Amino acid sequence: MFTAKLRNFVKNEPEPQSVEEVVPKEWLAVDRIVHHDGHGDETQYLVKWCQLSYEQATWESKESMANIPEFPAKLDEYKRVAKGVVISNKNEKRVFQPYKEQPEFLKGDSIMFDYQLDGVNWMRYSWSERKNCILADEMGLGKTIQSVAFIASLFSEGFTPALVIVPLATVGNWEREFSIWAPHLYTVTYGGTPNNRQILKNYEFFSHHSKSAKHLKFHAVITTYEMIIADSSVLKLQLGNSRGR
Repeated sequence: MFTAKLRNFVKNEPEPQSVEEVVPKEWLAVDRIVHHDGHGDETQYLVKWCQLSYEQATWESKESMANIPEFPAKLDEYKRVAKGVVISNKNEKRVFQPYKEQPEFLKGDSIMFDYQLDGVNWMRYSWSERKNCILADEMGLGKTIQSVAFIASLFSEGFTPALVIVPLATVGNWEREFSIWAPHLYTVTYGGTPNNRQILKNYEFFSHHSKSAKHLKFHAVITTYEMIIADSSVLKLQLGNSRGR
């Protein structure tokens, strides 16, 4: 529907151009499927497009998405995510087992440096001892990668979800590193306008199969200090009882 309307709009302009000449190609690529409504051939999917906000998401049918090559894979991902995530037991015993090499669940094309793996092991040890810690490597040494690896390692042991609070300027970097190193984790970036945040609350916090706080839809939420202050009550409701932090 979105792409069809866009093509018709461009076609009817006084000086017709192709959609590709007018619209960034990223806007025509599916970021994720957020929700669905209806059954069978009548099913409509709420599609979030790359580099566009949730409030710019559109309802689409399978027919309208026939020419979007990544749609089938995104639909499979949505079906997997829609089953929900059962949060772990925060009282479960934490056992520290250091990694001697990069674990297989880290999907990055590059190999982690030894000092980065040491950082992950140190965070895992501190977490097992229930101690707060600060990773204070110099800029550019991969603190984000180490932190993503740490969160992914906890998920591999059944501890989820995670709340990631970062400066606004670094949100895009965190999204990128999660997509590279831990694409199996469903991350949600909480922010934007009040309308954008409402859509997130409606569709991205809970599995559509269950409104129980024990069946969250995400593995990690990325947000900013400002959002924590502005919407602390909302995030406490979603993550206040989360286990395995």
